[in-house]
Amino acid sequence: MKKKYTFNISSESGKSKKLILFKDLTESEEHIALKLIAYLYFFESEIKTETSVQQKYKPDLVIFDDPLLESGIKFWVECKDADIKKLDRVLRKNTRSEVYLFNSENAVENRKNKMKRQIRDLDRFYAAKIKNLETLADKLKREKRFCIYFTIHADKLNLYFEEDALELKIAVEKII
Repeated sequence: MKKKYTFNISSESGKSKKLILFKDLTESEEHIALKLIAYLYFFESEIKTETSVQQKYKPDLVIFDDPLLESGIKFWVECKDADIKKLDRVLRKNTRSEVYLFNSENAVENRKNKMKRQIRDLDRFYAAKIKNLETLADKLKREKRFCIYFTIHADKLNLYFEEDALELKIAVEKII
């Protein structure tokens, strides 16, 4: 059975959105937390979650060049432990797209050399390394509905919940 998470989100720019994410049995709370973080990172854009792009693979999140027609992929976002061959194929198939991988800092660092060797189009590939990810994942284990106000400044993502706050560090870098 799928677990449903509902996020009512407001940013310091005054924009508000509602995000609903579903966790299937094989997915971890860490994966949901990464999807939420990626969504917040691209919040000002028209980002879509779990949307088909008529390709072999489906991104965790995507931003289209034309959001109304859902055509032309601008940003393809994968979260957690995406297969390196998959990332390489996505880059080769979508020659004008930037591809982002959101994962914990340790996971990115552990796979960095392998990604450098196996991904051919590194000039359009970015890795977002997240610190303190497990704190947010633990919160998702306990609750399913959230009201979040957030700010992003430099490499800090601040999440303000109704009862507490959480600061996460995000370092987005090209893997070269």
